[in-house]
Amino acid sequence: MKIEQGIAPRPVRRTGSTQSSETEFAKAAKSPIVSIMNAALATEIRRLTPVEKLQLVEALWDDLATDKDPLPLPEWHRQVLAEDQRRYQANPAEGSPWPEVKARVTRVS
Repeated sequence: MKIEQGIAPRPVRRTGSTQSSETEFAKAAKSPIVSIMNAALATEIRRLTPVEKLQLVEALWDDLATDKDPLPLPEWHRQVLAEDQRRYQANPAEGSPWPEVKARVTRVS
């Protein structure tokens, strides 16, 4: 995923979900991984502009994508996937075709 300067991706929110993107991000910022991170590195990251931070996230994501070991799938992800599958199987005609979804999510407001 390439990030154009000045354009930030919006967090995806699931309707009806009890998961809050902001809450998850806030928890991650206070996680033990951040506390063991080199303090100088953490300081430098805080000094980055929003665009630079997004570019850093992109570089980290690309690096993770090259890792041959799969990332563990949390149990709540499995539950969400199972619920999505159950809802789809109950009514396969419900929802929107991909071209409509893509048009909605790429539309600039």
